[in-house]
Amino acid sequence: MALKEAEANLRDKVPWHLIHALRVTSHIPAEYIYLPDLSAALLRSNERSRVPLLLDTTAERSVDTFLAYQRTQAVDMPQLTASARTVEEIREVLRAKLVSCMKNGDMLLLKFKDSFPDMLGKFCSDDTFPTAVFSYGEVSTMESMARLFREEEKDHGVCVCRDGFRVVLTSWRPVVSFASDLRACVPLHKLAVFAVELEEGL
Repeated sequence: MALKEAEANLRDKVPWHLIHALRVTSHIPAEYIYLPDLSAALLRSNERSRVPLLLDTTAERSVDTFLAYQRTQAVDMPQLTASARTVEEIREVLRAKLVSCMKNGDMLLLKFKDSFPDMLGKFCSDDTFPTAVFSYGEVSTMESMARLFREEEKDHGVCVCRDGFRVVLTSWRPVVSFASDLRACVPLHKLAVFAVELEEGL
């Protein structure tokens, strides 16, 4: 009985209205790699079924240059979002680039640079640029492609995603802060994060 009375007294005394739920944030690790090992790291992200996020720590911003020599179609997100386009027009630019990459088997390279593009809250939508882009393999399902492809973009009436298509994100945000910087922009827990640096002496 004494224990129950003590519990009741405690409940009466605790200012529950001032107590908020504790938000636990998971740690998002970054794997350090050297620039010459980038191709191997991209293969590892495939094996893990993860979309890669590459944090460019090089002074020369060499990651985007390296990827430009692949079969790549790039979107400069700071440049695109700073233009006079409306949100709907930006979404259409992203959709058209996504579909083009799928049809041609190219890499879709989203270059965030030093920006914080609100992909999840602003620029993603189911029928233009879905959040499935950030989940490995999900955007290339027939159901997803049926929403994205316009009739004139189909091959003989069929939505096609050719081998070689993949999505890669790059960012210039520091390794120590990228998780807090980008957590509202993209689903970090679904990505494979690599911090890319030059080899010592280069």
